[in-house]
Amino acid sequence: SVACNGVKAKEVSVRLSTGNYLSLAEVQVFGGTTSIKGLELLSEGKPTKMKGYKYRTEGQKAVDGKVDGNTRRTAPARSRGNKNNWWEVDLQGTYPIYLVLIHNRWDRDSEQIDGAEVKVGSTSCGTIQYHRDVRVYAVNCKGTKGSTVRVEQD
Repeated sequence: SVACNGVKAKEVSVRLSTGNYLSLAEVQVFGGTTSIKGLELLSEGKPTKMKGYKYRTEGQKAVDGKVDGNTRRTAPARSRGNKNNWWEVDLQGTYPIYLVLIHNRWDRDSEQIDGAEVKVGSTSCGTIQYHRDVRVYAVNCKGTKGSTVRVEQD
């Protein structure tokens, strides 16, 4: 997990610096009160934007509620190229964000998540390190306030 130590900002970013394609099975953003019981899923079904997409509706795939990383059963949000890509969800309000779950594709190309940098606004919270048997990466943002979540790669 990645801690953001209470940073306040209007966006959360995940940046890949490895030159990989951006491929996301699902991104779930949880926020609300400080207790686990008070957290709510903020991202599902919300509007998205994506740069470097293959199809216009590509970005919505990462907030459609389908967490299966097997691309034979469900298509991930995937960039067209391997540089300067980003995906963003508009939470339609500012919330304290405690947890971002990135559901990685696992049938193939799962290593593309390696080096993903998590940011709240311009503040870096940490970097995801790929592990072969990990399908879901948890990023702890510790109540950082924001209105959009962004996943980026260079």
